[in-house]
Amino acid sequence: MLLEVIKDNFNHIVVFDTEYRQPAGENPTVVCMVLKDIITGRCHRLKGKELRLFPFPIDDNTLFVAHYAVAEISSMLSLGFKKPNFIFDTLVEDKKLRWGKVDGQRFGLLDSCRHYGIKETMSVQYKESMRKLVMGNEKYTTQQMKDILDYCEEDVLNTEDLFIKILKEHDREGSDPEKIITQAAFHGRAMGVCAQIEANGIPIRTEALNDFNAHFEEIKKDIIVRNNKILNVYDENNKLKYSKFSDLIHRLDLQDVWELSEKTHRFRTDKLTLKKHKKHKEIQLLRETKEFADAKNLKGYQVGSDGRSRTSLKMYGQITGRTNVSPAESPFGASKWLRNFIGPSNSSKALGYADWAAQEAGVMAYLSQDKNMIADFVTKNIYLLCAIKNNAAPAGAIKATHPEVRNQYKVALLGCGYGQTSFGLKHKLEIPVYDAERIIANIKKTYPVFFTWLDGAVAMATGRGFFRTKYGWRHWIANVKKENTLKNFLMQSHGAEIMRRAMIAIDEAGIEINMPVHDAILFQVDRKGCAKKFRLVKKLMEQAAEDVLGAPIPIELKIIRKQYDQEEQAQEKWNRIMSIYEKARCNKTLHRKKERM
Repeated sequence: MLLEVIKDNFNHIVVFDTEYRQPAGENPTVVCMVLKDIITGRCHRLKGKELRLFPFPIDDNTLFVAHYAVAEISSMLSLGFKKPNFIFDTLVEDKKLRWGKVDGQRFGLLDSCRHYGIKETMSVQYKESMRKLVMGNEKYTTQQMKDILDYCEEDVLNTEDLFIKILKEHDREGSDPEKIITQAAFHGRAMGVCAQIEANGIPIRTEALNDFNAHFEEIKKDIIVRNNKILNVYDENNKLKYSKFSDLIHRLDLQDVWELSEKTHRFRTDKLTLKKHKKHKEIQLLRETKEFADAKNLKGYQVGSDGRSRTSLKMYGQITGRTNVSPAESPFGASKWLRNFIGPSNSSKALGYADWAAQEAGVMAYLSQDKNMIADFVTKNIYLLCAIKNNAAPAGAIKATHPEVRNQYKVALLGCGYGQTSFGLKHKLEIPVYDAERIIANIKKTYPVFFTWLDGAVAMATGRGFFRTKYGWRHWIANVKKENTLKNFLMQSHGAEIMRRAMIAIDEAGIEINMPVHDAILFQVDRKGCAKKFRLVKKLMEQAAEDVLGAPIPIELKIIRKQYDQEEQAQEKWNRIMSIYEKARCNKTLHRKKERM
């Protein structure tokens, strides 16, 4: 039934797959493409010069079907074709149907096919061998190209079978066909925009980045030696010594609260443990030192030959539907100070960094329809207003005058959105548990409708077995072990839907998006006439929130004319590391002069 509805709405249903090479940081080089129209049964196998002509119209009368569509749309963009508007991504749609039903699910094409009982799929070993053949060569013999095309066509036929199986699964559920198609098209279009964003990449100040990397070993050594004068945890070979680290823990009187390894019963030295105790300046210094000491090069960038940093966004990579970018491959996943290497691609361009102000609080307010929370949110001062109402701050308090109490109520309010306990808040804010209990009690007293709604939403989801956003992103909860994961889902998943609405709108407005960053978007425009485009982006992002929540969330915009600048703490770290870098450059220059003499 659902398949027939789709056929009634489209002239072509094109299932397609591509094979390509893609070194880190670069856009793909397409080797071949296979496309099959389900309606007519026609199949096209394209290679070489044949790739220059697309065999189907790329218009609103054609539905494109792919498994992880970002890969295929990226190939279309690399070949100079426009991206389609209507995309059905079988990976995303399969996740909606079954993610969370059982532990350990996988959603690769072969995994999904096996789940639905699709027979005669290729072996994992064969798939890996063909990918090695494609990636490991720049030229192919006639037989190799035939083998690659056969392999690509087999993926197309498997994707076709999977597409039909997914539609039949919806038929069995009794789903509303128009709703399923509309939601699938929305989530598929977002994958197409992800492909465009990955193709755009993040413009980088490559000369500065490359020179920093050239001096990385000297910088690393200088940082370790300099910081070790305070820490005294590294030996003469710049290796972390546990005995010295243990001495540091005792010097700071943290031995009773520091986590121990279950296997060795020694103090843990991992990133997560150090992060928990970062309020101690020595531990924060150690975190910064280890960031360099444990690295062989500067992480966070994969820069292509065009000076753009690229990595997979992995949209829908988290159960909430958010992106899941690798910290090692993106400046927005690595330490914040690294973002200062970002800058406009040339002097005629400007970057904008636009983020929804207090987005999570806004989602909490509008989803729950708590009138008190909404009223406080629209003032743009919700955290301090909550504190003022509970006599924790004086009337008229603002962020500049009462940053500490604002931070306490911000952390607590957002934590309440996922069921954070007083003990969790105690550790996060490093305050006595009775103070944490008092803050949480104040928030619950101030916004009772929100907490009633949240408990009800969790109960409803538990009863039916899954959470679902207004736009149809779904996750089953049978194997969710923590209640705070359940409570957090609705806030984060609707935040993700807002992001997708905004990405699509901004892209359709012809503005270059460089990166979605949780609740912000980095984009680039021409400097000439940029004010108009900055206003347009703000308007589109506010409208995206209104589309999802029924009310806009205000946007804060930062304009980047030369290089990305940080908030105070991250900028101070950048300045500190740059002073070490300048010293390393100076030493190398002086050394070369002595050699010439």
